[in-house]
Amino acid sequence: LWIASSRGVRQQSWRDCLATWLTTNPKTIPAELLALREEFVRRFPKEKLGELSLEDYALGQGDGLCKWLEFQTRKLGGIGGGNAYKWGVFWGKKEEKWQWTNAYKDESDAITRISAGLQELVDAAGAGRFAELDALGQQRLGSALGLRCKPLYLYFPDKFLPISQPDHLIHFLSSLGADTEESAAAPNSQVLTLNRELLGRLQSLPEFQGFDPNQMAEFL
Repeated sequence: LWIASSRGVRQQSWRDCLATWLTTNPKTIPAELLALREEFVRRFPKEKLGELSLEDYALGQGDGLCKWLEFQTRKLGGIGGGNAYKWGVFWGKKEEKWQWTNAYKDESDAITRISAGLQELVDAAGAGRFAELDALGQQRLGSALGLRCKPLYLYFPDKFLPISQPDHLIHFLSSLGADTEESAAAPNSQVLTLNRELLGRLQSLPEFQGFDPNQMAEFL
């Protein structure tokens, strides 16, 4: 980490940064964010993801899952940017009709496949089948990294960091001394593997004992 100062640029270790950060930040998730995560889990039980209707899921139709993932739980890991097509299907208010990506035949096909894919991904994580998650996410949910990552760290906050950008994960892994050359060649296909690898490295360091993954990510 490089810090600009009146005397030029000097190097500061992440351990020094962490010590400073801890003077104003806790090691465990603040109560209001814990309550927000619990509200998400209550509204969208992981056992019922496969039963989501279009209205339960899509942007443009009330208070659905996509609205909660992108906007209501922004403080639990930001996945904003881009447009609504990243969710696969949404209600186009201007057009007053359903819109979907070319991966699907129509809105019914989209919600059927997306809800089933989400259920399968979350069930695999719940069963500890972490090595399968990237392949499963790509196969069932396509390139939507937010959709593949954020539900997992909301439902399993002790198993994943709230980070869904592979470039960020690679940067932090490299900062901790990991060899990331192979991962950098196809980062999107390994986003959850990278997430778990970074979490494991942090948990192995004595400086992060007592931290939960949310606060690890806040520090990063």
